[in-house]
Amino acid sequence: MTILDCSKQLDLEQILLKGNKIYSNENSHHNIDIKDYGNYRALIFDSTVFQTLIDINDPKAIPFILNQAMLASLLFIDKLKTICLVGMGGGGIARFFCAMDSQIKGDCIEINSEIINLAKTFFLKNKSTTNVEYQSNVFENNWSIFKTDANRFSYTKVYDLIIVDIAQGHVTPQWIVETNNLKKLHCALSDQGIVIFNIIYESKEKLVNMLYRIRQQFNQQILYFQVPGLNNILIYAFNFSIQEQKISTQLLDKKQNQWNIDFEYFYHKMKFISPR
Repeated sequence: MTILDCSKQLDLEQILLKGNKIYSNENSHHNIDIKDYGNYRALIFDSTVFQTLIDINDPKAIPFILNQAMLASLLFIDKLKTICLVGMGGGGIARFFCAMDSQIKGDCIEINSEIINLAKTFFLKNKSTTNVEYQSNVFENNWSIFKTDANRFSYTKVYDLIIVDIAQGHVTPQWIVETNNLKKLHCALSDQGIVIFNIIYESKEKLVNMLYRIRQQFNQQILYFQVPGLNNILIYAFNFSIQEQKISTQLLDKKQNQWNIDFEYFYHKMKFISPR
């Protein structure tokens, strides 16, 4: 297993320039490429936007700092049992959980059939991936894919973790923070549940508006994290009082050993947003 040194980020430019293109297709939504570079495999939209990045040889590694920051939320969850990915992408996060804990149950909501097929073919069932047969079986047995519009999806389960990672035209669509959608997400959380919103914003005004709407729905504190080098802000919205959480050095070490993530780095970079 490899813990990402967050002070030494991957040079994504080298993957774009020197990566070996193993798949390419242009459709009405995106120009989609998959590139290999050393141990890494990337799903890239429109030649510049990294949607998924995995270590081909190590399913327990999360080399992309954006995904690492999403999973930093595990610091606040006692025992993760259920997860929902709203926007499946290449399935890198699902692959990680299949490798780390075969008992976790997951759902993926993805409207694009091409993305679903690419995730299964190149990321979840990649022949060069360590223990690929085991990983594939865990995914098939414990995870479900719903090919549908996330805006119209009706949640029938509760989840410990929901990751909302949807973009239209490389920005977060406004419906993500509309009252009806936020209420659905809130109701789909367990008592220890967290929703993570990957916000890609066009202007500070729109970002402030999104933050305000999420804070209005979630009566507890929320945290946010500015992803270094990217135009992404992650918002962590809690279904419990974050003020009551005691984060000790021992807990940080324990969680890092459990999940292979540099929790201390992310925890000290997260910023609080007070309750309404």
